[in-house]
Amino acid sequence: MEAGTGWRLLTVFSGVAVVIPAIRVATEWWNKHKLYLIPSPNIAAKLFDFMVNAGPVTAIKVFQDTLNELVHDGRAMLKNRSV
Repeated sequence: MEAGTGWRLLTVFSGVAVVIPAIRVATEWWNKHKLYLIPSPNIAAKLFDFMVNAGPVTAIKVFQDTLNELVHDGRAMLKNRSV
């Protein structure tokens, strides 16, 4: 396989290489889970990576829990701030 063609060797089964168009699959996942709606490309890319490794349901739940915790902590900090 040539580098940069968008194809990735996944596995060899019975001596036959199985390939998929990796860029197309990644784009489908990106669009399916609407990661393009996340304002920060860096955060979207990290979430995508986490989704691939942990599964989309787990990754999105952890991401939501983290955002909720940040909002809660931010509100608590504002309440406790002395002016």
